[in-house]
Amino acid sequence: QGYPKGRIAVEYSLKYNGLFKRCDILVTDQLGAPLCIVECKAPEVSLNMNTFHQIASYDHTLNARVLTVSNGLQHFSLLKNSENKGYSLKETIVSWEELLTMFPA
Repeated sequence: QGYPKGRIAVEYSLKYNGLFKRCDILVTDQLGAPLCIVECKAPEVSLNMNTFHQIASYDHTLNARVLTVSNGLQHFSLLKNSENKGYSLKETIVSWEELLTMFPA
């Protein structure tokens, strides 16, 4: 999806409720702040509310602009609105170009 390799962290460690967790992928902006969190599941794992709760718990600490979940067959991206008070849902993985358009530097 065109993401710069230098902005991608895999198995990124974070602390949530006193526990150490790891998000699968974290994409940062030009200043190193969290821009997108990605949770990857196996194809046989259905994407459900538990998956979204998992990525939301990571976001509680990271406060990214986009949350993406994928099992390789289905993909969903939740995009925060400008006030971080609501989301819009896309049934796709948002490309780097789209992110730059939606959240300009």
